[in-house]
Amino acid sequence: MLLAGAYSDYVTSLLALKHLMGPQGSGLIVSTTWHTDEPPGWLPYEVSKAAKNRLVYALGHKLRGTGVTVVGVAPGWMRTEVMLQHHTEQELAGQTETPHYAARGVVALAGDPQVMRHSGKILDVGELADLYGVTDLDGTQPQWYAAHRLRQGGG
Repeated sequence: MLLAGAYSDYVTSLLALKHLMGPQGSGLIVSTTWHTDEPPGWLPYEVSKAAKNRLVYALGHKLRGTGVTVVGVAPGWMRTEVMLQHHTEQELAGQTETPHYAARGVVALAGDPQVMRHSGKILDVGELADLYGVTDLDGTQPQWYAAHRLRQGGG
């Protein structure tokens, strides 16, 4: 049960490979995930994301040379309706990104003729913004994960 998200990604990826991408020799599998290189938070969440990250790495490695790219995309702290129920606008200001930011990054990733260079990697949405010049709805390029690493003492 803990790995339901990773398991469903796995099954979906295999079905897409078998019936769509494999026969045409190209495709892009994108899994939303989270970086797991920080002190653990809620254990079931951390374990499920670690499994998804490993799936991206392993599938990316196994599919090398097939024309199918596998990438994990890690959004930052999302400003959604649920978040607004639990936090004030002031708490979220400057620290969050909308789901549109990640979507714009994924669209840019899908349009990259050299997308294969990212296969097997976990990319932060802020990295996608830097690579492809996408912005959030307000025109900013939030760098939540980079700022989080700095707050945690990482580089």
